[in-house]
Formats: sequence, structure tokens, C-alpha cells
Amino acid sequence: ACLGWRMFFLVPCLFLPLLWWVSRHLPETRRFHLAAAQAAPSAINWRRFTLLGGAAFASSFFVSPASQLRNEYLRDDLGYSAALVSLFQLTVNTPAGLSILVAGVLADRIGRRVLGAGALALGATLTALSYQLGGTSLWLVAGAGAVLAGASFPPTRTYSTELFPTRSRARVAGLLDVVGVAGSASGLVLVG
Repeated sequence: ACLGWRMFFLVPCLFLPLLWWVSRHLPETRRFHLAAAQAAPSAINWRRFTLLGGAAFASSFFVSPASQLRNEYLRDDLGYSAALVSLFQLTVNTPAGLSILVAGVLADRIGRRVLGAGALALGATLTALSYQLGGTSLWLVAGAGAVLAGASFPPTRTYSTELFPTRSRARVAGLLDVVGVAGSASGLVLVG
């Protein structure tokens, strides 16, 4: 029974045959074939990388501890039961997933920088503020913070593909993930 919930992590393995099939039959783009004909990978613009890496580190430094320690705050400081913590997380975070879809459309209309920076700043502010609240205001402010933080994802994530040549995108994406994980780990160690 103790291992039962871990079995859910095996469900994605059922899709491995589909992924194998897709990898064999999905054609590459013309742009990839042109880039693949070059012998060496493209150079990385380190100024751009530093800007994106700094944003990835800073946002992960905040988001990981804020989400990780939320359950402890609800349980220890507000006396929520396990069921109420689960209900809170579902209620607050489900609309955030939908905001990602809306943000993709908005980013093309009002601009990525405006939406990404504004949504991230307001989302972080509301998330931090929610730790000072209880009752209905906690649910509303935490929900608004999650929606805004989710809305910042599409416009900011596109920069890693748009600011770098095709031949260096995979390296840049990998390096940005490493920087983001370092931000998460650092935030958890320092805040925890």
C-alpha cells in the first residue's frame, strides 16, 4: 500500500512506444536540416544568456521555496488538515494552468516583455503577500498570484528559442535548465 501512489509514475511509460514511433516518423524542419549541415555549433551570445539565466535563477529561487513551504505554512501556521491543504492547492493552482493558454495569445497582442515581466512581478508580490493572510483573502490572493505567475511562463520561455541560433538552442536550453535548478536548490537551502 505504501508503494501504491508510486505506481502512477509508471503510467508515462505506457507512452514510450508512441514516442518511439513519433521519433521515427515526424519529419525535421527545413531550418534544422540547414543548420545540421554546418560542422560546428553556433556561438552562444553570453550577454543574452546571462540575462535569461539571471531571470531563470531568480524566479526559481523564489518559486521553489514558495511552493515547497506553502504546505507547511498551511498546516503548521493555519492548522489546515491534509484534505484542506489538497483542496487549497487544487483550487489555487488549477486556474494557473489555464492562464498559460490565455497568456500565449496575450503575449502576441501586448508584447512578451510587458506581459512576462509584469505578470512575474505581480505574481511574486501576491504570492509573498499571501503568506501574511488567512481565510478567504489567502485563497483569493494566492490564486491571483498563481494565475499571474503562470501567465508569465509562455512569454518568458520563448526567449530561449528566439534569441539564439538553431545550432545552439539545445545547449542554451540545457544550460538554462541547470541555472534554474541551481536557483531552486539555492532558494530551498537558504529559505528553508
